[in-house]
Amino acid sequence: MGWGPNEMGGYHYWGGKKDYVEMLELDGHVVFVVSVGPVSSNWERAIEVYYQLKGGQVDYGRNHSEKFNIIQKPEGKSYEAMYPEWDENHPIHIIGHSMGGQTARMLNYLLTQEIFEDEENKVREQSDLLGGAQRNLIKSITAISAPHNGTTLTEVVTKTIPFIQYFVGIAGVVGTQF
Repeated sequence: MGWGPNEMGGYHYWGGKKDYVEMLELDGHVVFVVSVGPVSSNWERAIEVYYQLKGGQVDYGRNHSEKFNIIQKPEGKSYEAMYPEWDENHPIHIIGHSMGGQTARMLNYLLTQEIFEDEENKVREQSDLLGGAQRNLIKSITAISAPHNGTTLTEVVTKTIPFIQYFVGIAGVVGTQF
């Protein structure tokens, strides 16, 4: 997980000036690189990963969308499947860097739980991902420098350079397509 292959010109998320994805593919590995929202929650990012891999219209779930006042099924967020064969017989290995590690864990959580659209837990969400538990779709998760237990850097940065949080938010909203 990181930015997509066309988002930073010739600079690759995995490898910088070198293309580690291409190197792995040349070595016979099947590799998919997904692109998720830079200022989205892990819930939203995990759902975006699912629909990029499996294909279909992104659906953040009714309950989550109402609670956080976001569009449940955003226009333009419908994907052709990168890996339509993805199922319990074709599980995936996920490598996530930084926040991608937490996003991978959230995806695993969403896959293995039944998510409900009501507070009483009586009505299941209607989306492909959230409606019912799908076990054994992830074989392994490798997290590189993921802040699973939080980070002390946030406090240092916001106290030292208080405007940086606004700059990062604006940069995320403006976009990363170059």
